[in-house]
Amino acid sequence: MPAVNENGTFLLGMGVAKSGTTWLWQVLARSEYFTAGASKEMHHLNRAFDPGLSLKAPAGHQHANWTDSLESCNQKTKTHLREAFANRPQSYYDYFTQLLRESARPLVGDFTPLHSGLSRSALTSVKEAFANRGVEVLPLLILRDPVTRLNSHARHEIRKFQLDDSPSNELAIMKRMLNSKVERQRASYDRTLIRLTDVFQTFPVFLYEDIREDNDRALRKVEQALQVPEFSLQSIPPVNVNPTSSLRPSQLRPFSISYEDSYVAAFKHFGEDVIRRLWPYAP
Repeated sequence: MPAVNENGTFLLGMGVAKSGTTWLWQVLARSEYFTAGASKEMHHLNRAFDPGLSLKAPAGHQHANWTDSLESCNQKTKTHLREAFANRPQSYYDYFTQLLRESARPLVGDFTPLHSGLSRSALTSVKEAFANRGVEVLPLLILRDPVTRLNSHARHEIRKFQLDDSPSNELAIMKRMLNSKVERQRASYDRTLIRLTDVFQTFPVFLYEDIREDNDRALRKVEQALQVPEFSLQSIPPVNVNPTSSLRPSQLRPFSISYEDSYVAAFKHFGEDVIRRLWPYAP
């Protein structure tokens, strides 16, 4: 694993959605080595490089200009920052670079889950833009059994929008999500791993199930990857955990067919024995 840059490192959270990215960000935000910035998710890179990965792009306003003062930046709402980044894309890199310089902490990051769908050229552009500012980019990727992740996302939508909680509607939501462009982009683990390898060669990849199984052990792996002192990251309870599904495994298992390439990629990266133990729907 590459050493953390003495000039500061930008952590590029690569998702995937509903796989513990909020938990990891909150753990880091409580540490003395990470500057959290205005938001866990800036939603700039996905909008800048692939608007199809965005739910809604922010409208640009003339008053939304990034300033040279970190204090005034922190007073802005995240909406205004997103507008500023949209108006002048280079200010995204300037913002995080200045967070590093003024906080004197070695790590900053953007943990927008939709980053998992960024193209090879987009990843290269991000790497080069930060390199021009003397900042290294380190991707962080958390993977989860694609079927349980999809189900968790459906459960999240039901809870968030107070939808019909019947098994039939839950299945219908999962089928709708499965056929969306955003789902195909962010849940193609094989493509995400290939693109990251092409651009960054080595990078840490974690398993959501490993985090849930042994929180402290997972944190030791994170500390090693970030090269921060052992036991410097403190465990917190899981966050954004959705209610358990009432669907039977026999109803969920057919979804695994659509994720065959992702399962194969996980087998290759972690070993088939590990994945079959942790991922209940691995074919």
